[in-house]
Amino acid sequence: MRAWSGVALAIVVGAGCGFLRVATCSTDADCSTGLVCDVERGVCEEPDPVAISSSSSGSSSSSASSAVSTSSASSTSSSSSSSSSSSSSSSSGTSASSTSSSITASSATSSTSSTSSSATATSSSSTASSTSSSSSTSSSSSSSSSSGNLLEIGCADGTREAYVDTVTEPDIAACAGGWSVGGTKSTLSLTPQCARAAGNSSANPTGTGCSIADLCADGWHVCDDDTEVASKAINGGCPPNGVDDVFWATRQAQNSGFNCDDDPAERNNVVGCGNIGTNGGCGPLGKEMKEADCPNTATWLCDGPGTEEEANVITHLSSLEGGALCCKDP
Repeated sequence: MRAWSGVALAIVVGAGCGFLRVATCSTDADCSTGLVCDVERGVCEEPDPVAISSSSSGSSSSSASSAVSTSSASSTSSSSSSSSSSSSSSSSGTSASSTSSSITASSATSSTSSTSSSATATSSSSTASSTSSSSSTSSSSSSSSSSGNLLEIGCADGTREAYVDTVTEPDIAACAGGWSVGGTKSTLSLTPQCARAAGNSSANPTGTGCSIADLCADGWHVCDDDTEVASKAINGGCPPNGVDDVFWATRQAQNSGFNCDDDPAERNNVVGCGNIGTNGGCGPLGKEMKEADCPNTATWLCDGPGTEEEANVITHLSSLEGGALCCKDP
């Protein structure tokens, strides 16, 4: 029979009699405090020290295992959390990247749009500038054509009053204006006396201090006679008359018999073109201004009645009623 070392015997007192018996069990709960159930034999006994140690070790191991498991779970949770965080970061990074890309693309688009707008503005500005420059040049050219190119115009003040088409009539011009230095063939009348500051469009339209020569631009001169006018004018003669009363003087004069010749000493009358004065003249020059004609005008002076030297003394003190015919120098 096995030794019952450490086996506890319970004394059970029966009702009405006493006897000894071993307590039976199926679990530790069936045993008294401090005893454990030997399930194989169904009896309660004191715990085996080795079993206690083993049980404690197992419990510790279980606890440790549980702790490890918990730690592992915690680690897993942490890892999961990290992973989730990483995933979130990654997602955030992706979002940031996407946002960055979007911003970059937007910036690029904005930059491209801005560049395009800038280029368009520059182009428009350039076009506007070019158009303005072209318009200015055109305007300047137009102004030059009408009053800027004195060598082309022929009149000192830059405006023609007859033979106005400089392309059709490049060699002859009618220039309105006055002069106070007398004569068309006098010594002083042969050269400019006021630096060509004369003419109806000038600041000195009455020609104060000027001779008839001041009405013609530099490179031009007062037409000498009927022969030069015939050779310089496309139609071979005077310009068509307008509605205004005018007389266009030349250096052509007549002798005492009212005949035209080339004698430079002749001073009788002043011959030219226009619609005031006496009809006659010389060749294509159909008018003459003599001492009897000047009083019938508003602006021509022939130095009084009885003179036969109109070409030596005649003056014209206004920009009205004509001026001089100017011919281009050879």
